[in-house]
Amino acid sequence: MTTLILVGLLGVVVLAIGLAISLAVLRTATRYHLEDEGIRVTFLSFTLWYARWTDIRSVRVVSGWQIMRPSLAVRLGTKLLGPGVQINRRHWGAVLTPNDPDGFAREVRRRATLPGLDGSE
Repeated sequence: MTTLILVGLLGVVVLAIGLAISLAVLRTATRYHLEDEGIRVTFLSFTLWYARWTDIRSVRVVSGWQIMRPSLAVRLGTKLLGPGVQINRRHWGAVLTPNDPDGFAREVRRRATLPGLDGSE
């Protein structure tokens, strides 16, 4: 019985270490590019998601718990929890987790010519 508990604890530790390593790799390999025509999310050099500025319908900052709620948005974040930015376009959107969610959302809104975060234009 004691052996079974120790094996279970060891398994939890291995999973936690594996998750930490995979998140570290995501943080260094996943990039958000604000380009002239739109926003691009890449993993290494592969495009995972792209939206033209004209296709973006809304941008909002979401809390860590809101990120975990089920939605049709693709999660392309580099953090497991924490605030993020939900970008909705015509068909489906994405949830990104940049280092400065408020500043990132403000810049995406500016480039997509959407109203400001405070509701003003």
